[in-house]
Amino acid sequence: MTKLVEGTFNKTFHLKMDNSSTAIARIPQPIAGPKYYTTASEITIIDFTHLLVLSKLFYIWFTLLQAHTVLQIPALQVHTWSACADNPVGAEYIIMEEATGTKLEDIWDNLSLEDRIGIMKDLVLIENKLLSVSFSRYGNLYYSGKAVPGAVVAEVVSDTSPELKMDMKTQFSIGPVVARDFWTKENSVMDIDQGHLPHEYAAALVHCEQKWIEQYTIPKPATDQFITSTVQNSSEAHLSLLKKYLQVAPYLLPTDDPNLITSTIWHTDLHASNLFVDKGHITSVIDWQEAWTGPLVLQGHHPHLVDYQGDIILEPPPNFKDLELNEKAQLKKQIASSIILYLYEQQTAKLNPNLNRVLHLKLGRVRCEPISFVSNTWDDDILPLHELLINVERMSSRDTQRMEKDGTKCKTFEEL
Repeated sequence: MTKLVEGTFNKTFHLKMDNSSTAIARIPQPIAGPKYYTTASEITIIDFTHLLVLSKLFYIWFTLLQAHTVLQIPALQVHTWSACADNPVGAEYIIMEEATGTKLEDIWDNLSLEDRIGIMKDLVLIENKLLSVSFSRYGNLYYSGKAVPGAVVAEVVSDTSPELKMDMKTQFSIGPVVARDFWTKENSVMDIDQGHLPHEYAAALVHCEQKWIEQYTIPKPATDQFITSTVQNSSEAHLSLLKKYLQVAPYLLPTDDPNLITSTIWHTDLHASNLFVDKGHITSVIDWQEAWTGPLVLQGHHPHLVDYQGDIILEPPPNFKDLELNEKAQLKKQIASSIILYLYEQQTAKLNPNLNRVLHLKLGRVRCEPISFVSNTWDDDILPLHELLINVERMSSRDTQRMEKDGTKCKTFEEL
């Protein structure tokens, strides 16, 4: 056994058996999230990605552990696992097959543009498969046979076969969200509604932070050298800002387009170190630990692999041959990144129109970022949420019409 990684969220080991076969073992770190739920849900999601819709015209049959049979996404096959520490290992663990192919991180910069484009197209198809199944509520996916408090049957609401919908109800459930925001500090022992429906979720995170501040905060002494500001050290200031957030929370998610807030399982970390490739195609996708079935608008973004923030340059300039070698190399890199991003967006618009609308949602970041920053203002910083709420208020009058109720604009930020 060889330790491969001592990561922030997991320890990863390479196992070699007496018969020379190999496997990967992973043990979650305490910071990864609620121990049982984190492991149990990840295993369920990995198996779910193996279960697949062959076609809306065909009868769909699948079993829980049949590889590559609802989404045919190349996630690793799990050999065995335990979501409880009561075992000979003394910890929760997952033992899975070793990824096939080469880690993309090691070769991406040396691949031809043609191979990079092929891999990008595979990414679009993976996202297409994830988008093909949506659910009636937010949460993490679990096996129905597991005793998960608060879990309900996994009801598929997307346009797919009645057989698939019935099988999902029979074999899967949707239960507690394992996102760390709901489980850090004393949150794990608090009675918290995680907001499993669109009109609830944006408010659930702030209710969690409010309850924690009211019950557990201890302001630092005024003489403490680590106090960053008087406001940061004031529980009243935090509660006041969170109250202001609550006034606009119902209007942050784009409820006028149900497809953007549909509950979708998503891999939010598709970068080169989580992808393995062979002959120009993706062979394995790893690290599903943080995947859950949540609002598409909060999860959908350009995969890290194709994300590019520079100027879009799709062809060399007329004076390219006169440039210095280092300038040519830099320009070639920009052109390649531009082409990959451009083609990704073209493919996404064609195959994944709902994701395309998320990527180009006007003021999407302005509306969604407050939801990401509301859950830990006390231990992190109150200022980002303060600034983000001001940005919401600065929306144009046309866009703030969506944040009006009964014809009256919310007067939430007058005191900011």
